[in-house]
Amino acid sequence: MPKAHTDGMARTCSAATIVSGQSSVTIGGKLWAVDRDSSDHNAGNLLPSATDIWIEGKLIIDENDTTYNEDGYLHLVGSNDAAEGFDDVTVY
Repeated sequence: MPKAHTDGMARTCSAATIVSGQSSVTIGGKLWAVDRDSSDHNAGNLLPSATDIWIEGKLIIDENDTTYNEDGYLHLVGSNDAAEGFDDVTVY
């Protein structure tokens, strides 16, 4: 089962996720990423695959989720996806 993806976790392109879409749910002291959160490479917003887990009206992100646009370093869709998850929280 995929693990929860949080603020500061790795992307496949070496960027890190920046959570800005919610401010209330943390895992291990870090905010859980949600739909359209970007990266520290600017943009590369994430698309959720889960369809029934919501935080502040937005679907959550797990370690297997992909991006819907390229980032500021021109990493294309599919090359800056979520790549890391929190070991103790799985999504199913």
